[in-house]
Amino acid sequence: MFFAPATPPIFPWALLGAAVVCDVRSRRIPNWIPLTLALGGVARALFSPAGEPGQAFSAMALGIAVLWVPFVQRWIGAGDVKLVGAAGTWLGPIGTLWLILGSAVLGGLLAAGCYWTAPGVRRAQVRQHLGSLIIPDASSVSEPIPYGVAIAVVAACQMWGSG
Repeated sequence: MFFAPATPPIFPWALLGAAVVCDVRSRRIPNWIPLTLALGGVARALFSPAGEPGQAFSAMALGIAVLWVPFVQRWIGAGDVKLVGAAGTWLGPIGTLWLILGSAVLGGLLAAGCYWTAPGVRRAQVRQHLGSLIIPDASSVSEPIPYGVAIAVVAACQMWGSG
């Protein structure tokens, strides 16, 4: 992985934790969180012997580019895109692709859980959607899914596994 073996990931974990708390509480990720995370990742890449600043910047650009279409389609928020780009500075390009894939899987499970527990959803609706394999209409869920939680969990696991 992109992480230097002796690098403790406490700094990015704290910022990812802050992103989770903010996203769960307000369904928004403040700009200071991804900005600080990205600056820390770039600084680590600049000043550590194993770091490569070009990899950090390319990973950030890759994360933003891949999630641009879902953002434009309003499937995810701008804070989610910025969080993936910022976490990419710590993970490198390949780690960023794994982050996007893992976040999609975990985010899908999170969305399904939120849909099934939404107050307006009845068991008959769920049975109808599952029986006909129709993707549930997002308008039936009253508030957005905190997708930043999925991003932060997957990024933290990647950092722990490689650090």
